[in-house]
Amino acid sequence: MKTTVEYVISAVLMAVLLCGCGKNLMNVERESQAIWDVRLAVQNALCTEDTDAMMELWAEDGTFGQPNGELRAGKDEIREAHEQLFERFDDFKIEFERLAISFPTPDVAVEEVSYDFSATGFRHKGRDTTVLVKRRGRWLIAAVSDFVPQTEVDNDENIEAIRKLFDDFCEAHRHNDGLKLAEFYTDDAVLMPSDEPIVSGREAIAARYQQDLDKFTAELVTTPDEIEVSGNLGFVRGTFTITLTPKDEGEKIEAKFKAISILRKGMDGSWKLYCDIWNSDAPMPPKPKDLTLAPPFQFEVIPPGHRKRTSEETDQVG
Repeated sequence: MKTTVEYVISAVLMAVLLCGCGKNLMNVERESQAIWDVRLAVQNALCTEDTDAMMELWAEDGTFGQPNGELRAGKDEIREAHEQLFERFDDFKIEFERLAISFPTPDVAVEEVSYDFSATGFRHKGRDTTVLVKRRGRWLIAAVSDFVPQTEVDNDENIEAIRKLFDDFCEAHRHNDGLKLAEFYTDDAVLMPSDEPIVSGREAIAARYQQDLDKFTAELVTTPDEIEVSGNLGFVRGTFTITLTPKDEGEKIEAKFKAISILRKGMDGSWKLYCDIWNSDAPMPPKPKDLTLAPPFQFEVIPPGHRKRTSEETDQVG
């Protein structure tokens, strides 16, 4: 049976615990509200297209994962990403709704939100996960992972959009214009042609295509055998046939290829090619005959406990 002293000690301990819990709860509520204030400041900076105000909310070493899969690191790259965003869209509007917030440590918070974004001629709904850090008593954005959820209906629409992209790409070959073909690629796209070095960047891709189109007129037929979409990334496996007709004299050249393409969906909802890899169905050329080494190599066997003879000693023996 507890004594009176034991009851008093228990009551005091309980009161201390309750006070501590209440204090922690109040801190979480206060910090949650402070983080939501940051979110509202982000919303205001986006709607007013105020890049400077947006950058005030970011940590110097922040990272921004965009819906198209690109990662921007550091305030300079993040500033550039927002400037491009504001140039691309007019009448920018966005609203956030918090889904969850947690505090792994007192100075680190993870917030998940959904958003409804609209601009002239464009609208989508998405989600992002934001990591914030508290530095010198102020919450700053340290990392954002932004993505647009896709539904089965969206995937069907995306697959049809990708099919149309390939149809348009085939049609564009008739214009014999490398720049026009390069418009189907992202700025940082890469080509990995058969038996050629990697071609990086839209400008280099335009030059690569123009190199062939200066000599030939081209007719392209693609057959996508498999199309998969995951978020803002697309995957296409298939074959294509290209017919090249020389602009001067010569016979037509027809070649068949196997190909894999990776695509990205941009903020404006359009799909572009990010990586193209292909190789020919034609058999490899015959291997060269084994080469005979001349003069033949000569080997000298050195028994254990003996040393190799010097050149002078070898000459004397000879």
